[in-house]
Amino acid sequence: MNFRERLLKLKRDHAASIGSSSTTTTITDAAVTETTHHDDISCSSKTKRNKVEKPEIPKITSSISSSNSNSNTLTFIQSPHKLKKVNKIYLVCPPNVQTGGPEAMHQLCDKINSTVEYSNGDYDDFQVTAYMLYMQCHTGKGTGTRDNTTSYCRYCKYAKPIDAYSIYPHVQVCHDWNEVVSSSSSLVIWPECWTEFMNVLNMNKSMNGDRGTTKGGQGGGDGNHHQQQQQQQHKQAIWWLSVDNNRGKFQEWHRRRDILHLYQSEYARQYIMKHLNHDNNDMTATTQSLVFPMTEYIPFRHRQPHPQPQPECRDLEILYNPLKGLHYTDEIRKRSGKKFQFTPISSSSNSSSTSEQGNYNNKRLSPTEVVQLLRRGKVYIDFGNHPGMDRLPREAAMAGCIVITNKEGAAYYDKDVPIPNQYKFETFHVERIHDLLRDCIVNYEKRVHDFDAYREWIGQQESQMESCVKELLTKLVLDRKITKE
Repeated sequence: MNFRERLLKLKRDHAASIGSSSTTTTITDAAVTETTHHDDISCSSKTKRNKVEKPEIPKITSSISSSNSNSNTLTFIQSPHKLKKVNKIYLVCPPNVQTGGPEAMHQLCDKINSTVEYSNGDYDDFQVTAYMLYMQCHTGKGTGTRDNTTSYCRYCKYAKPIDAYSIYPHVQVCHDWNEVVSSSSSLVIWPECWTEFMNVLNMNKSMNGDRGTTKGGQGGGDGNHHQQQQQQQHKQAIWWLSVDNNRGKFQEWHRRRDILHLYQSEYARQYIMKHLNHDNNDMTATTQSLVFPMTEYIPFRHRQPHPQPQPECRDLEILYNPLKGLHYTDEIRKRSGKKFQFTPISSSSNSSSTSEQGNYNNKRLSPTEVVQLLRRGKVYIDFGNHPGMDRLPREAAMAGCIVITNKEGAAYYDKDVPIPNQYKFETFHVERIHDLLRDCIVNYEKRVHDFDAYREWIGQQESQMESCVKELLTKLVLDRKITKE
């Protein structure tokens, strides 16, 4: 073998050694098959080889086949703007609504802007502005089947924050739709209950005041994700303020690696990580870079730092939410007879709080009216589902109520509902619950102090949210670690 032949052989061997360390990750029939090629394992000629700059994190192909196509292979979507710093954040929210989710969005907008403004030089490099993106989204049935569902979003160009949100002075509002969809340095954060509309931004480049329409109830769009990905300029995120309220919408989100996830509860974090890692157990390092904590807090107007334990200030014995877990509440009421006074947190509480079960009006009270009612109660019970770290148990505790729950959903986790275990019921046992209620009412002055630590924890959630915002901005703007391959 002459020198030239030996040189060619060395080059071929070197090229083969590089190719042998590549990793290809695909989803086949909704399951991931990861094939890693080593020097001593022959490689199929049909397998694509991708160069990996960081071997510890498998590279993911940056396209996805249509979920409606006949292909059996799906690959992860990667963001086409991986190295762009985020300089604008848009928070999608319905206008003129004062409930927990929309208020949390305004809190996040306020905290992002105030963090940047009052950083004292520590975060001058952020240069990020958050805006409320008011939209009205609607899902209407076409021919009655899910595949023919027509969903639309209407951008509310002239909407503004309601008066109740004036306590968040740093909230800004987006008034130009084109700024949202045309910038590759913007991040759009969606509530978990609207994930089926996420692709509508890609398909409507000019929607100032007009409807953006997307067909298909699962994730929006017509299933041509690769085309939408090519059109997309902005980045997207889901804020999981709950788990159950997502109701299975946008089911392919766990196959996407171009979507960030913010979680409000440990329940949501467990759910996200389980589904992101379901397709590939070796993807932990990659998925963790897509997931961030983001809590919210009970606004100060609804916080009562020191509960009033005097019995004369508590003329209502047991309060409950009539919109969930009602069959359990009815069982407790049936067992207790007329020994206890049960009051629903609804408009009927302004009239007869001792009306026969089921004989009340479920009209929603305003947040202020809810807190006023809670400050009159001794015990708040919640045996319904806990889709996230619900506000009502926290508001009840801050108003001076004893809180009794089940262990459904977020209530299962002490990180989400950190109350003494004796006030949580994993199984519904009406006799034990009845006995506990009787003791709580009789010994309210003593038992209410079992929740001092819970109230202190709730009072710290605003500062905790500020820490979460700083961590998120650091990753999105300064470190850019989440965007590197």
